[in-house]
Amino acid sequence: MAESFKVRLGSIFVQSSEGLSLHPGILAVAKAKKIPVKTQYHLGTKILKRLRQELTDIDEKRQELVKEFGEEVLLEDGKPSGNFRVIPDKLVDFMKAYQELLDTEVTIDLRTLKLSELGEPEGTTPEDLMACSAFIEE
Repeated sequence: MAESFKVRLGSIFVQSSEGLSLHPGILAVAKAKKIPVKTQYHLGTKILKRLRQELTDIDEKRQELVKEFGEEVLLEDGKPSGNFRVIPDKLVDFMKAYQELLDTEVTIDLRTLKLSELGEPEGTTPEDLMACSAFIEE
């Protein structure tokens, strides 16, 4: 087992209308039944906690990019709302910078899991396990 693993940020997160979130496959494996308690602890407490921190960091950087390539939305009375939106003319530049962020590879200083440590994760699919390939090895 490796004592750390590298992961491309865009491979563990998905963008939806509600914002950026952990890949549903990773969450499915973390919530699967019939995983040994020790493995549940490492996956659910250690790995997910670290990935959620990366998610927070990415979201903060995304907000900085929105401000950099955007403008503040004004309320009906003309006062600042505190919210920002990307200016249409700068959308391509914003998307390029955001994709560069998602393409960033980070090292997570936690040991990987062996596939055998998962036991028989009930309620998961092969696609769910593929989403976890950065930290689950054969």
